[in-house]
Amino acid sequence: MNKTSKIKIALFFGMIILFFTGLVNNSFVRIADAQDCAQLPVGLLNWWDADDVSGTTANDIWNDNNGTLHNGASISPGKVGSAFIFDGVNDSIVAPVSPDLSSAGSIEFWMKPSTFNIVGSSAPRIIAPTLPLNNNATAPYQVLLYPVGSGQGIIRVLLGNNSVVQTINSSTIMDTFQFYHVVVTWNGLTVKIFINGVEDVSVPQTVIPFVTNQPLNFGSGPIIGYTLQAGVTRFTGLIDELSIYKRALTLTEVEAIYNAESSGKCKQQECAQPPAGLVSWWDGDTVSGVTASDIHGGNDGTLFNGATIVPGKVGNAFSFDGIDDQISMGDVLDFGLGSFSSDAWVTRQYSSKSMRVIGTFNTGSPGWDFSIRSNGKLILFLSGNGSTSSILQSVSTDVVPMDGQFHHIAATVDRVTNDISLFIDGVETSYDEKNTIANFSPATNIASFTVLTVGRRLDGFNPYKGVIDELDIFDKAIGVGEIQAIFLAGYEGKCKDPLNQTPTANAGSDQSVYVSNTVTLDGSGSSDVDGELLTYTWAFTERPTGSIAVLSDPHIVNPTFTVDKAGTYVVSLIVNDGTVNSATDTVTISTQNSAPMAEAGADQTPHVTDTVILNGAGSTDVDGDLLTYMWTFNSKPNGSTATLSDVTAVNPTFTIDKAGTYMVSLIVNDGTVNSPPDTVTISTLNSAPVANAGPDQTPHVTDTVALNGAVSTDVDGDLLTYTWTFTAIPAGSNAVLDDVNAVNPIFTVDKAGTYVVSLIVNDGTVDSNQMATVTISTLNSAPVANAGQDQMVYVNDPVTLDGSGSTDVDGDLLAYTWAFTAKPADSTATLNDPHAVNPTFTADKAGTYVMSLMVNDGTVDSQPDTVVISTVNTAPIADAGPDQLVIHIGSTVQLDGSQSYDLEGDAITYQWAFTSRPAGSSASLTNADSVTPTFVADVRGEYVIQLVVTDAMYQSNPDTVVVNFTNITPVANAGTGQSVYVGDTVTMDGSGSTDANGDTLSFVWALTSVPAGSSAAIVNPTAEVTSFVPDIASTYVVQLIVNDGTVDSDPVTIVIQASSGQSDAIEAVQNCITQVSLLSPGVFKNANMQNTMINKFNAVIANIEAGNYADALGQLQNDILKKTDGCANTDDSDKNDWITTCAEQGAVYPYILVAIDAVEALVQ
Repeated sequence: MNKTSKIKIALFFGMIILFFTGLVNNSFVRIADAQDCAQLPVGLLNWWDADDVSGTTANDIWNDNNGTLHNGASISPGKVGSAFIFDGVNDSIVAPVSPDLSSAGSIEFWMKPSTFNIVGSSAPRIIAPTLPLNNNATAPYQVLLYPVGSGQGIIRVLLGNNSVVQTINSSTIMDTFQFYHVVVTWNGLTVKIFINGVEDVSVPQTVIPFVTNQPLNFGSGPIIGYTLQAGVTRFTGLIDELSIYKRALTLTEVEAIYNAESSGKCKQQECAQPPAGLVSWWDGDTVSGVTASDIHGGNDGTLFNGATIVPGKVGNAFSFDGIDDQISMGDVLDFGLGSFSSDAWVTRQYSSKSMRVIGTFNTGSPGWDFSIRSNGKLILFLSGNGSTSSILQSVSTDVVPMDGQFHHIAATVDRVTNDISLFIDGVETSYDEKNTIANFSPATNIASFTVLTVGRRLDGFNPYKGVIDELDIFDKAIGVGEIQAIFLAGYEGKCKDPLNQTPTANAGSDQSVYVSNTVTLDGSGSSDVDGELLTYTWAFTERPTGSIAVLSDPHIVNPTFTVDKAGTYVVSLIVNDGTVNSATDTVTISTQNSAPMAEAGADQTPHVTDTVILNGAGSTDVDGDLLTYMWTFNSKPNGSTATLSDVTAVNPTFTIDKAGTYMVSLIVNDGTVNSPPDTVTISTLNSAPVANAGPDQTPHVTDTVALNGAVSTDVDGDLLTYTWTFTAIPAGSNAVLDDVNAVNPIFTVDKAGTYVVSLIVNDGTVDSNQMATVTISTLNSAPVANAGQDQMVYVNDPVTLDGSGSTDVDGDLLAYTWAFTAKPADSTATLNDPHAVNPTFTADKAGTYVMSLMVNDGTVDSQPDTVVISTVNTAPIADAGPDQLVIHIGSTVQLDGSQSYDLEGDAITYQWAFTSRPAGSSASLTNADSVTPTFVADVRGEYVIQLVVTDAMYQSNPDTVVVNFTNITPVANAGTGQSVYVGDTVTMDGSGSTDANGDTLSFVWALTSVPAGSSAAIVNPTAEVTSFVPDIASTYVVQLIVNDGTVDSDPVTIVIQASSGQSDAIEAVQNCITQVSLLSPGVFKNANMQNTMINKFNAVIANIEAGNYADALGQLQNDILKKTDGCANTDDSDKNDWITTCAEQGAVYPYILVAIDAVEALVQ
């Protein structure tokens, strides 16, 4: 029978049986439709529905663990379609594989018992693996029907591991001839029994079922070695819908199956739609010779070394011998930094090593690997450097059973979060075994150097032994629901579309355009022979340097872009028919040269003699080519000799030498072609004439004055006309000009004073810009000074003098000269400006100030005038001194009012008083009427004291001083550095730390530097005196910070140098070797003794390093010392001495004593 038809046929026969059962009972039984059945739970391993029975074969409609009906076991109408019926004599059904339920499991079925009986201690088995031939009375799991009374019974569950058995009994009492839905679950922690959708019992699990290779039996008594035992009780009644799961079902799932009643569990009749993101799919069915076709992505594989095709879960599958079989794919399918997933149906056989399912990783090459370990656990890891020392890895908590049955495995990789999830039979089962996610960057690229392989690594490692079916890869982390849908599709597998043909992209014809043109691309020539709707993906593969051109929409048939730079644009097009991408097609857009555009600048209107700067900088070339410039005069005024400074410059200049119009043209060239000419017009403006009324004059009254406008000029050479006007005449004057339009008009001076006459000239177009004037002044009269009114002021007041009352009958402008003629003794008062109308000075002393003023009309001085400024008395100024800060409570504060003063210098008296004190303060001023009173700051807080001073007449405004407390940062003292041995207790004393305010200090000690590997810690880091024990010979830095309750001190550190006694001893012996090596060989009894003595010292060092301290000490004291101590003992060498001279013995002997002391310290 075809595997993919089993469920459909089973469903068909089940429906027929239901129908006829309904007829027999004179009732119509409604055939369950899809919405009435219960959703199939994930983790399903086996399902004997009793509807799919052929002869004596009871088909496992899920996983081919088909049972054999023995001794007349048969089929009868059941709860859901047909059921297995047992006669209680010798009926049984035996399936070849007992599933591995060691980590978790569920056994679920409907039963209708006919009797409850027991023979001896043997109760009827509903389901149980065969007992082993060694007569071990346990099986990994057993479900029994156990009688508890006449015609009644309970469910008994036995979990076994060798001779250890856990027994769990249900509490529900069951009767005969009724259907009961029974589910038994365990998960390593809890065992549960559900009866009719209700949790009946739940107990802690104490026994883990072992894994057996014995067949599975149901409906019989205990079977040993395939032999049905005599004298035991057999099950009598119906068993239906028997199912086994590799996980503990939930209450919700149990309730759903029970509530489905006769509709049962949904039998998958349709394939699962492949999740989005499918990249490749090797189904095992599409194989030609040694080519395993990728039916989705075209990445076909090649079968090597005998890899073959065998029946699989869905059609055919790939079989591997565990030696050298493998499939190598044409493309590595690297995901680099991207997410991906893979899934397959597999069976596995034993291997002592991990077995590759699929991957790219090989030693020395980055990549990924999806494998099954020798213990059956899934593993997926990523490597960015070709080694397993730096990887991202996830391992399954459950195993793929080695039971000859197909199991669905899946792995998903999310590179955004670096999360790897593993699934077995639709159930997630993974963990980060080595905490690799914390150290593996999402930016790590796993792109491999080698091809993708299935069944073995390319370097020969990890061969697979077993079968792999329906293998695929996705370019994303597919979801849990998608994985479960594939699992639940079972034999139907994933839906396969009709053979899809790859579409063809056509990016259109190449184009030649100008810069700034809009280019319309055309992908309408793309095609798909299957007639499927195409999607488009356009992209620039080449653009000119500096171009920022972008496509209007890269996913439409006719996107556009604007050519912004000269050069070549290459645009690629890929189309997709909803399944597969086309090959890439490209189109090239090349720019043509555009003529440049000359821009000669804006027209200008200068005046004659102006310098004109032309501007060609606005000229452009859309191709960005470098431009050259050529300027030419097209026309200029008659007589002009104007020339351009540089006809090839961007900004040439020329000078306007004649009034009129100048036309200049500009042509630019981009290195290939000239621009059209552009012209700029320079038109001169009329220049206003300049009026000149002649020099000033000083006539006498009755004189005739002749004016002179003949020196007025016009730069344009135009004929001038004249207009004269009196702008000023003396009071009472009746003077008039004889001809206001003449070049030289005249008038008669009839009054003393000044006559101002203005002249405006006109060139026929415009008047002169400025009016010219001439002044006619008569003989002068002396002015009169007026120094203003006398004033009364206060000392230090500013005094403003006023000379504005001074006059000049001629109306002349006056100049002022002020001077002190008297001021108080010691006054340093000065005028800010003695020549101002209103000068000022400060009355700096009490008394009388007399000021004189003399004015001058430009010709003669006036007589002096005086003003008297007298001072009046002012109040004194109090100064209570600067604010002060106090450190300690009880400090005496001295105030200082000595900067108070009286402007008049009068004697002043002092009066101090508190305006505020801190709460609780009883401070009082001593000598409160003195210049420098004192008080005691008896409470911390702010004191405000007021000072008022008084002269003989007035009291000052009060002035205040604020006295407050300040906190001084404490000073930490950690003591001095120490040198100790490893293991010694180092005591640190911070009692030398101080606080200027006398505040109580808190202490924080810290080890800021310890040797690598040290676990040393400070015993009490907040104590004043504390300690720690160095555990590694090296340098330790201890830091102390103290706090006065407000602020931390600066940190201070001390250095603790910890040394090993052993290293000191070795160093001492090495010093002995150095001294012996420095001796001349001639001082020894014979030439060999020097080297021999050095060897003896090296032997001492070897004993020290080995920890043989007593031996090392004996060598030094009893051997080496005896050969060097003659002179030390008798002032002369003796017969035992190897060194014959006392001077040389004296050079070595002290070092040996030091070494003995160092070794003795180790012995102690």
